[in-house]
Amino acid sequence: MSTAETESRKAGMSRVVVTVEEAQQLPAYYRVTVPHEYIDRLGHMNVEWYFHSFGRAAMAVMHAIGNTEEYIDERRGGSCVLTQISRDVAEVREGDTIAVHGRILGRSEKQLHHMYFMVNETQGKLAAPLAPLNGHAD
Repeated sequence: MSTAETESRKAGMSRVVVTVEEAQQLPAYYRVTVPHEYIDRLGHMNVEWYFHSFGRAAMAVMHAIGNTEEYIDERRGGSCVLTQISRDVAEVREGDTIAVHGRILGRSEKQLHHMYFMVNETQGKLAAPLAPLNGHAD
């Protein structure tokens, strides 16, 4: 086992084994063509924009299950991320089109576990997975 795989396992995320085709079978909740503003000094999409893109997809899922601004206002409660694990798999560059596909893995009264896969549609590669766990606060 490589050092990177050992560190990933310690962090709680075993090596993600999913193909691009499998990820693309899930609904796409966010898609964007990467503009120049997303690029760091090394010519790659900055990590800030990975999390921005995952966040946009997660918000679409939350709205789809009824966790909207109206719900938050009426209930005076909502959700927050308790933990999230991500892993860079392939680089994203300016002009690449990415799509974030996702699904809910499980839930309880107070927690929601979901999974997202960022697919670089231009390169035909999985760019990164993200596994967040949300908690509900009243």
